[in-house]
Amino acid sequence: MTLTARHGADIRRLDGSHMDALMAITDEVGWGFTRQYWQVVLAAGAVFGLYRDEDTPAAVSAIFDYGPELSALGVVIVRERYRGQGLASLVIDAAEGGLERTGAPLLLISTADGQPVYERRGFVTVSECRKLVKPEGVIVGEPPKLENGRFVPVTEDNLDRVLELDRAVFGADRTPVIRAMFHTCLQALAVEQDGDLTGYAFLYARQGIEAIGPVVAENDAMAKALCQMLAYGREGGVRIDVLSHQATFGEALGTLGFQTAEAVPLMMLNGSSDLVSRPGAYALVSQTYG
Repeated sequence: MTLTARHGADIRRLDGSHMDALMAITDEVGWGFTRQYWQVVLAAGAVFGLYRDEDTPAAVSAIFDYGPELSALGVVIVRERYRGQGLASLVIDAAEGGLERTGAPLLLISTADGQPVYERRGFVTVSECRKLVKPEGVIVGEPPKLENGRFVPVTEDNLDRVLELDRAVFGADRTPVIRAMFHTCLQALAVEQDGDLTGYAFLYARQGIEAIGPVVAENDAMAKALCQMLAYGREGGVRIDVLSHQATFGEALGTLGFQTAEAVPLMMLNGSSDLVSRPGAYALVSQTYG
């Protein structure tokens, strides 16, 4: 359905029937989305496409509503041939208009090219996201030692406990994202201590690489152990997105072979670093969701 039309732009809410076009866009910009990854985006958020004169959108955006405490803006892409025409602002307007509440804190992980666009809209850089990568061929050869607890798989039986932990640590309700990720991830692990669930992490596939996220844990040692267990024995590349307030954790991942590939700004509208610098939040779901 057409939501608005300005400057010759037809903006529509997208769904699974647009999968081929969405894959074409992320392939074009090299973001490494798989069909399953897009399925999670569509299930967990509202995706908008801005059309000009082709069947494939000229620009896309997505919004993820985590309740009154926080929301996230992601997957803001303008195809190269359409850049410099103000389409980024139009498609961001559409995404922000998809929120049930206005004025709530809104976060996003920006690219260097996108940062000036967001600054003009009032976004402020409050932190930094570091993309760490274990290169292909670098193998984590030993399983971790986990003190005072044990690894258990995340299943339908304990998923509600995982969601409860995530809400308590993250400070907002990411249930739609976490549920959708759980049903498509390669592996999901939790840590159980004296009957309590105190940490968890997921491993999922992207094009040409696997990714760990989110990582929620009681302390640095537990967070590292979760990542070490998920990366253990894997010959391919593994990626993880870590916020700057978890610098010690990032250094610990370096002992497993992870290297910093890039650092990009985390920006917020109507919010501050306190909303994202949560002690138990060690890695993002991904840069798409925060």
